[in-house]
Amino acid sequence: MKPLRLTMQAFGPYASRVELDFRPALESGLFGIYGPTGAGKSSIFSAMTFALFGESAREEQMATSLRSDHADPDCLTEVELVFGLGAKTYLCRRVPEQVRPAKRGGGETRENHAAWLFDVSGIPVDDISATRCGVVLAEKKVTQVDEVLGRILGYGASQFRQIVLLPQGKFETFLTAKTDKRLAILRDLFDVSLYKRLAQKMKDDAKVAEDRIRERRVICADRLKEAGFADLDALSDGLAEAAERLVLAEGMTVAAGDAAKLSEEQLQQATALEARFVEAGSAQAGLEALLARSPEMGLVEARLAKASAARALADVDQSASTQAAAAQAAEAARQAASTAAVLAGEAHGEADRLLQAELARLPESDALGRALADHLRHRQTLERTEAIRLDLGAAGATASQAQAGFQTAEADLTGTLAKAAELDGRLRQARLTEAERARLMALRERTIQALAAARRHGAAEASRDQAAAAAGSARQAHAASVAALDSAESVFERAEAGASEMQALQLAAKLADGAPCPVCGSPHHPAPARGTAGDGELDQTLRLARAALADARRRESDARATRLAAEATLQERGAILQSLELPPEDIATATAAAEAVARDLGSLGPVQDIAGLETALAALESGRPEIETRLAAARTLLEAGRTGLALARQSLETALGSVPEELRSQSALETAIAGLETETEMRRQRLETARQRERSASEALLGARKDLQNAEQSAIAASHAADAARTTLTERLAGHGLSEDDYRACKSDIPEMGRFEAMLDEHRTRVAAARDRHGRAVAGVAESERPDLPAYQQHRDAAVEARDQAIRQAESVRSGLARLHQLQAGLAAESAVIEGMEAEFQPLGRLADAFNGRNILKTNLESFAIGAMFEAVLDAANLRLGPMTDGRYSLIRELEPTGAGSRGLGIEILDSYTGRARGTATLSGGETFLAALSLALGLSDVVQSSSNGIRLDTIFIDEGFGSLDAASLDRVLQALQDLVGNTRAVGLISHVETVQQAIPNGFRIISSSTGSQVVPRHL
Repeated sequence: MKPLRLTMQAFGPYASRVELDFRPALESGLFGIYGPTGAGKSSIFSAMTFALFGESAREEQMATSLRSDHADPDCLTEVELVFGLGAKTYLCRRVPEQVRPAKRGGGETRENHAAWLFDVSGIPVDDISATRCGVVLAEKKVTQVDEVLGRILGYGASQFRQIVLLPQGKFETFLTAKTDKRLAILRDLFDVSLYKRLAQKMKDDAKVAEDRIRERRVICADRLKEAGFADLDALSDGLAEAAERLVLAEGMTVAAGDAAKLSEEQLQQATALEARFVEAGSAQAGLEALLARSPEMGLVEARLAKASAARALADVDQSASTQAAAAQAAEAARQAASTAAVLAGEAHGEADRLLQAELARLPESDALGRALADHLRHRQTLERTEAIRLDLGAAGATASQAQAGFQTAEADLTGTLAKAAELDGRLRQARLTEAERARLMALRERTIQALAAARRHGAAEASRDQAAAAAGSARQAHAASVAALDSAESVFERAEAGASEMQALQLAAKLADGAPCPVCGSPHHPAPARGTAGDGELDQTLRLARAALADARRRESDARATRLAAEATLQERGAILQSLELPPEDIATATAAAEAVARDLGSLGPVQDIAGLETALAALESGRPEIETRLAAARTLLEAGRTGLALARQSLETALGSVPEELRSQSALETAIAGLETETEMRRQRLETARQRERSASEALLGARKDLQNAEQSAIAASHAADAARTTLTERLAGHGLSEDDYRACKSDIPEMGRFEAMLDEHRTRVAAARDRHGRAVAGVAESERPDLPAYQQHRDAAVEARDQAIRQAESVRSGLARLHQLQAGLAAESAVIEGMEAEFQPLGRLADAFNGRNILKTNLESFAIGAMFEAVLDAANLRLGPMTDGRYSLIRELEPTGAGSRGLGIEILDSYTGRARGTATLSGGETFLAALSLALGLSDVVQSSSNGIRLDTIFIDEGFGSLDAASLDRVLQALQDLVGNTRAVGLISHVETVQQAIPNGFRIISSSTGSQVVPRHL
């Protein structure tokens, strides 16, 4: 992103409209923004951030507080940013939420936050304005503008503050951040979601595979229990018993099938005869219906004859219609020509009136010529006094320079005295503040340790209580599932006994004295089963009971596993709680103590630079005599300059005596001459235009009158032709014996002639076919008696029901035997599949564990990927930090975390003087600034190189560089000079004089009591 032009209105300290053209600054590569404290340097960065994201450069500042206190109430706060991104150029304009005077009546109204985004590619930046702003991408709705800008830029406000604009006071955020905060920053800047999704997919896939294996084992056991077998041996015995029952059922099925077949044949013969009787009746009804339509067909035949006669007159009718339309068109053209002739006459009269008015103003033009000659003589007089004006300008410059020198010396002396008094007071207060700070820092360390111990013990106790509640719920759920399983087993046993009794009753019903028993073969049946056999309802009950039993067994198994897991968790969390010591204070007391110390420390403000204050006070006192000497010399030069200026003014007044006072300025005289010349030329052009207009109007009037004459002749001829065509049509109608109304009525039937002919042909054909059908149907039922079809159907249904009952009984036995065989084979195949799944799962399980942190490093895949990007950031930062610190320091990763920090995201400083690594908190203020600057630049480099959609053409640094010594400052400025190039620019804010000398290009902010202004500096 490259800012090209920033416009602020009623924003921050800027009361009116202020525009910053960044293009010359960007061409220089490295530029600065300078000005006194509070002038509005940081407000420029806030304006850029607000234009892009609707937020301030500082997160804690609300957007509603950005309005200038210096602005007029009617002046609306507004920010506009033109920026480039690759080959595209965009314009973003925002108006923050604010209160303004109501447009109607009195009082105030609230203006809501609004935003606009335009594509201004191809429009020169200087030509972009409110009336020329390219293509609208989004407007008014803030959410739509934010969404489109997010897609264009590739980052949001928080990322913008990390890699593009480093706000004041937030410069060291990334360096000093906790590891979890640093992890969140890196996760936002670098898209590592692929690794997170990959690790989660591996974890999910492994869980799915493991659950499948466990489910298959449970299913195998449940299938045996559902079938009513304790083990595989009991399953084999059940197969033998089912085979014997199948032989008996198949014999009964064959006999019932033969009886059903015979009854079906008899029913089919009766049905065929009944169909012939039905056909005879239908043929009779169809013939009678067709004969009833004969009168209707006669009417259709009459309409066909009349339509044929009307078709012969169509060409004459068309000719009459065409001639009538032509006569109407000719009359319309005559009326239009008449109107045009009237308008041409009016236009000629107006043109003649304007020409006469211009001829009457010719005397005024002569007076203007005489005035112009007088002004040209005054121009010659002014040219003769040019040398005197140059002397006056030189005298004025000398006097102004002397005045400025005097004011500067006087202000320096006043400022020195005020600063000395201020520094003395600040020095006394700083000594008291730092003594109190040392006491509070020691107290804060003790309160932090006490609070951490109380929080650890409280979290462990809450975790133990939560696990106890979960274990109690799991025990209750398991007890309920055991009771449900007992109930399901009882229901299944009763259903199974009922099914066995039903089979015995069905067999006893078919026993006959002297006939052998199908089971034992004995012809004697001393004690057969007594009762009535059911129709299959008990089979359905048995199947439902078996399914309910399998479901109850599965639920009991799941509840038991949940209970065991909850009890293990409770035991583990109880052990953790017992390992912790009881803290001396509870969390509330420890928190209140820590917050009280933190408030006291916060109230002290930043660390005071006592040595710097002492040095500054001594420097002010030593420079005071030199300032007093300069003030006396400046006063002498000022008096001499004022005398010379008065003498020069008197000489010029004498030379210009003949020239009027208002024309003594060269610009005023030239303006007056240009006005007279312009007015003379305008009068000449108006006269010539009036003459040309009168000639054109006269020619147009003659043409309009000629056109009217021609149109009248054409209208008369067209009317005669239409009358002749109408007479011809009337004669032809009479020849066919039709009136005009008859013709119009028959004309609509002409398109229907084909349909009428088809209707007549179809009717004749259908009547002939109906007569033939009726004759054949009557012959088919001759000498036959109509059958009693319901009696045949009842006999067939009874036989089929007996056969189906036998088939269902045999199929029930056969399907039971098949299910047992299928169960036996399925269990064997399932065992082989489970063994294969376990062998296949092992590599996936190990990989999922490694990706999700169960490895030697205890790091998941996402954190590992972020760590790799973090390593690249540190490498890029060290390319800057090394030269800045003369090769002494470099940044390295702290691989072992401290406390609950993220592994591998800590930062240590490697000191080449000692060869050891230490924490960044041990760096001095200037060293911390160098490390933070290097880290920020490295982060910017890596983000741009690793994100194809993010372009960081310009970065901004809102820091003063005041904590650096001269040598370090030189190295930092050299590093920034090396950073810029053809594709990147760096802008910074500083109050350090050395920085302003080293980086002269940029902008200077000038503040006043009415608001601030921006002035380009060396651009």
